[in-house]
Amino acid sequence: MLDHEPMYMNKHMPYVNVHGHIHGQKYEGKNHFNICVEHWGYKPLSFAQIRETVVGSEER
Repeated sequence: MLDHEPMYMNKHMPYVNVHGHIHGQKYEGKNHFNICVEHWGYKPLSFAQIRETVVGSEER
């Protein structure tokens, strides 16, 4: 799920919320992925980078 702000997600949901909005703060959990530029050296991320970080190599 792509969103501007982090959405409520619980551990039983099979989704990952890819979001920004919270900038320098961390939002921990396997159901969230913060794409704020402060976390990534002010560089854009590709979908492949996001997928690799979220899913990792164990799913392949």
